[in-house]
Amino acid sequence: FIKREGESGALIATEKTVEIQSADIGVSIIAKPAQGKKLQWGEQVNFTVNIENKGSYVARDIVVSVDISPEELWSDSSMSISNEGFFESGKIIWDSSASSKLDTIRPEGDVDLSFGFKTLSSPPNRFTGKPSIVAKASVQSKFGEQDISVESSDYSINVLAEVDFDVSGWYKSPEGIKWGEGPNPPLSGQETTYAIIWVLGPTSSALKDIEYRAKLPSNVVYKRDTNYSVGEITYDVEEREVVWRASRIPKLELPVEVRFMLGITPVSQATNSTKLLEQTDISIVDAAANEKLEFFGNAVTIGSTQ
Repeated sequence: FIKREGESGALIATEKTVEIQSADIGVSIIAKPAQGKKLQWGEQVNFTVNIENKGSYVARDIVVSVDISPEELWSDSSMSISNEGFFESGKIIWDSSASSKLDTIRPEGDVDLSFGFKTLSSPPNRFTGKPSIVAKASVQSKFGEQDISVESSDYSINVLAEVDFDVSGWYKSPEGIKWGEGPNPPLSGQETTYAIIWVLGPTSSALKDIEYRAKLPSNVVYKRDTNYSVGEITYDVEEREVVWRASRIPKLELPVEVRFMLGITPVSQATNSTKLLEQTDISIVDAAANEKLEFFGNAVTIGSTQ
């Protein structure tokens, strides 16, 4: 019953520009994960290189190259390059002999070139250090009788853990064992208990500072009946909030589960939309990149329980 992205989504997007200007030409790189969030293992990332003519002469015979490293973090077979560019010895190269867009750029004009690739499904074996892809663009061109050359600053983007997670409610276990008590669906004035299961994993790499948190609706009580093998679960009575925290978890080939019981006593007939648990907010730090990922799981309702 693990779900990836089916009922949940990431909250933070990553997009930034590294740019350097000269009197005659500017070059910048923008990178954006195709999923519209932070880049993770097994995902596509697309780059755009922008070359702008800031001078008073027409730029001619333009050559653009981008250094990409380290190559072991992404799949070379997934590389796509626009405008007749090619990849060779760790560089993506475009020139005017292959791409008509680079024959000339008039003053105040600009050209966009793009490329993209997919990161590996998981960190390479024996890879150490921070999993970060670094790109640097350089441009060479003729301005009148002058040769101009300019480089961008290093642009880097971390490759973060791919994380499966799930939030679900259960009256009976998947094997048919009765976890809950009381009438199901709940009846007015009678308490029914359900198990809530938070799932983490599998994951592509190690994690730290893991936290799941969710508030209880006003007619739901925390039963202090828990089952988990790692981390610590707490309940804040004033905030009516359940929190599970784990300081560090290695790469997970199999998921870990955190189970706790809730009780609901409806004042009137419960419906499928009656909530047992509000939205679960999930915060995780990739241990290698030391960068945070945030997700959310949908609220658990009577109608969504198993």
